[in-house]
Amino acid sequence: MDIPPGAWDLAPLIPVVAILVFGSLLVLRSPLGQALAERLRGTARPGVDDVHFLSDTRLEVESLQRRVTELEERLDFAERLLARGRTQNEEPPIPTPV
Repeated sequence: MDIPPGAWDLAPLIPVVAILVFGSLLVLRSPLGQALAERLRGTARPGVDDVHFLSDTRLEVESLQRRVTELEERLDFAERLLARGRTQNEEPPIPTPV
């Protein structure tokens, strides 16, 4: 059987495809593949490290929320002071010569 000119000879790709398929099957049968399957199914359980990381992260987020709330209160207070100062002094201050 003659290969027409310009056609691709795909025969060398057969071992490459076989190696990729075999390697994929080995990875999917390994503990890594099983963990990936559990994760995709949604049945994976968090490890001890994950629980500690999540609790630390939750505490940090709560701390940041408290700080943002305090900053919002300070900003509101500063805005009220500035607004009150403008209403009392309706005329802008006269610039002094330098």
